[in-house]
Amino acid sequence: MEGYLLKKGNIVRQWRKRFLRLSYRFDAGHVVEYLAAPLDPTVKGTVHLGRNAACEPTQSSSKQFVFTVRTGAGREYDFAAEDESSRDAWMVAIKTAIFDAVIHSESIGSVERSWRPRAST
Repeated sequence: MEGYLLKKGNIVRQWRKRFLRLSYRFDAGHVVEYLAAPLDPTVKGTVHLGRNAACEPTQSSSKQFVFTVRTGAGREYDFAAEDESSRDAWMVAIKTAIFDAVIHSESIGSVERSWRPRAST
């Protein structure tokens, strides 16, 4: 999924238009990358959607249709969509990616737990 959303800055708490791309990277899993424009070669930042991440709608005094993505490391990212349906579509896509990360980590963990070298007799 990709498209424009507003992102609230972490240090300078202003809303800026960013192009977001939800994707899967072999080295990092599911991520949301944000850029100034779709063809911009420079990624401004990456949100890692691991198994401890969360995505929920939030209230803002300055914007409507806001949601927050919280990473497993505790970092919070605030995004605002143009309308409710766009916000909901982004939230479903991000929650699906987080769920996939949970399922993937649990299935890998169960394989690791189930495989044990046999004790020699």
